Amino acid sequence: MFILASSPMRVSLIGGGTDLPAYQNAGYTGMILSFAIPYRVSVSISERFDNHWVIQYSRLEKVRDIVEIEHNIIREALVYYGLSDPLEVHVISDISTVGTGLGGSSALTCALVKALRKYKGRNSLPKRVLQDAKEIEIDRVGAPIGLQDFIPAAHGGLNYIVIKNGICEKIDRSYANVFRELVKSHLLLVSETNNAQMRSHYVDQNLEGQLNLDALKQSADLALKYAMIINKPNLSPKEVIELIQQSHALKEENQVNRSTEEQRQFLKKLDSCGAAAYRRCGAGNHGFYLVYAKNKMDFKRRMAGHNILDLRIEYVGAQVEAYRGKIGGT
Repeated sequence: MFILASSPMRVSLIGGGTDLPAYQNAGYTGMILSFAIPYRVSVSISERFDNHWVIQYSRLEKVRDIVEIEHNIIREALVYYGLSDPLEVHVISDISTVGTGLGGSSALTCALVKALRKYKGRNSLPKRVLQDAKEIEIDRVGAPIGLQDFIPAAHGGLNYIVIKNGICEKIDRSYANVFRELVKSHLLLVSETNNAQMRSHYVDQNLEGQLNLDALKQSADLALKYAMIINKPNLSPKEVIELIQQSHALKEENQVNRSTEEQRQFLKKLDSCGAAAYRRCGAGNHGFYLVYAKNKMDFKRRMAGHNILDLRIEYVGAQVEAYRGKIGGT
């Protein structure tokens, strides 16, 4: 038996953090605008014919007992589905799942859920994948995250997400054609550092209790506003630029770790190389910036030496990409 499943990462345009418990517990409604991107996390599972579980990601684990697995998400997912016969699990990611601010861990969880539900012969529609992923990563692992990352990972596409009292009440999935073309023509992800530096500097943070609730409320209001604007058939580049600029300003207001001199120099370089707007992705001090470049080719030439990724909206969510063998693992 062999199953390969994958799930996309995401870019959060506006409203990030309004799905966190601290914001929800204050009585506010979370509103997020985000889209899935064509950089995926893939998980393969296969049966083994010895007594060892083999888990391979950035490191290799080989253990006899499932509770000995050190990777929290993989261990809890295997326990959640009541597996007893050893499996081999491999994780491959287009971009590091740690510290990039692109929802990598939730993409991993959704891909793993998709693969394991296929293995168990269970329904794996996006809603079911989302529910199981939330149960595993938030409720069991205790990850300090909200619900928004699972939705583009499970569904794909451009999503306007409404969350109230910790429950996702509404997901509007849009096929906004003009915005889709603007993403393809002008939006990029630019790494502030190389991947090795990014991983070494990133520190996982629990931001609960440190959130600027006023800035988050403004961010949620903008998510509602731009959810309507992005669907306009006459959407202008200026409106997308303003969205990214306003999102960046609110992100900086809510940033626990303020910009360093190194980061300020990096932002100056973005300006000088033709970035019309940019915003930090995620909460860490090292990671990716979403950039609106007036001329992509010229911007990439002038930013030579930085890791730059082209973007488009990925409309395929969590999916099984390859399968062979008998369904119905115990």
